[in-house]
Amino acid sequence: MKTRNHLLTVSKVLFLAYGLYVNIIISLFYVKGLAQAILLTSLFFALVSTRLRFPKDKSFFAFIAFAVVITVTSAFVAYDFSRAFMSVLTFLEFLVSFLLIIIYSEHDRKIDFALNAFVLQGLVTVLLMVVRGTNALRVSISESVNVNTIGTVLVFSIAFVLFEMITSKKTALRVVAGFLAVLVLAFGIMLTVSKKSIIAGAALIILWIICCYRTTFMKMKKGYRILLFFALILTGYFVYRWYTSNYATQIEYMLFRMSEITEGDSSQERLELIKEGFETFLSYPVFGVGFNNARYYSIFNTYTHCFYIELLACTGIIGTFIFGYGMVHIWSKIGYCLKRFRFRSEETRIQIVFMIIIYLVLLFYSWTQIIFYTFGLIYPLFVLSAFGSYLINQKREETVGLE
Repeated sequence: MKTRNHLLTVSKVLFLAYGLYVNIIISLFYVKGLAQAILLTSLFFALVSTRLRFPKDKSFFAFIAFAVVITVTSAFVAYDFSRAFMSVLTFLEFLVSFLLIIIYSEHDRKIDFALNAFVLQGLVTVLLMVVRGTNALRVSISESVNVNTIGTVLVFSIAFVLFEMITSKKTALRVVAGFLAVLVLAFGIMLTVSKKSIIAGAALIILWIICCYRTTFMKMKKGYRILLFFALILTGYFVYRWYTSNYATQIEYMLFRMSEITEGDSSQERLELIKEGFETFLSYPVFGVGFNNARYYSIFNTYTHCFYIELLACTGIIGTFIFGYGMVHIWSKIGYCLKRFRFRSEETRIQIVFMIIIYLVLLFYSWTQIIFYTFGLIYPLFVLSAFGSYLINQKREETVGLE
């Protein structure tokens, strides 16, 4: 038993290294095939530790079926099958991460490791942005890393930090550490000057306060609450002063971009891309034009910048139905837990509500980014599925115990 636990620990360390490499280090130090080698080694140790027992998750099998279907159909309809095939391989790589997250959550009977691994990536990203950030207006960690991709990682890192703060173990140190992490991650979002990330991050924080104020703050001693309040104000003031003095260009550009939320060249171009993508779907409704091939039917020569349209245009009705089933099944698991399960813990109920909020933010993000092309966007989807499975398994164990 101890040996299997040690093997799983090795798997977790490798998985953490994989996430850091894919999201951060690869832009600074690229070695062909290194990420895949780390991930597959992590999977090997995980499967050995569980005696080759594969978790039974309907969403996982739906996404596997999706990968098979888009590979076969792209071979016949894709303008550039090599691009389609490489994109499928990347998607399969993401699915290995999905499998590992499920294995870890089932073994630990919680999803803390999956959350913390992603939060660590976000914090390291902000550190690198400050130390060696590039670009005059929108700071990135490297010329090759899109700022919107960074913003995505930071938004869901904030979401996971806030989720972990919904717990019965409320100490002043834990709350302060959580808020400081949120502050650091929010600072990173401001550096990216990503409109959707700023909106999504602010929405998460506001909704978390609304949902969790009573359980997180009211149970703290009054003195601790007052101390925390002033500490946050003081910290926020110094961060603001430092930000405005060192990143004056970014704050001016951020205010300009936020004033163009509904107008401006980028918004108009996105609308044109969505229109083109939908017209492409109408021309090829059954199987689409091939995975990651909608760009060849656009005058802008890029993807549609909307997950829903990209899914329709590239995979048609068939692929959309299969991938949609995987997403809906995840949604139904969490919704089922909220509706049917009567948990004794109020924190658990609020956790479910906040996970639904995270899912809604993910759906909001999907209007402008593609889930299955971005590790930082598909990872939260996997965590949502693992959380739903964890709650259902927990309830089953409680039911068996009562019997």
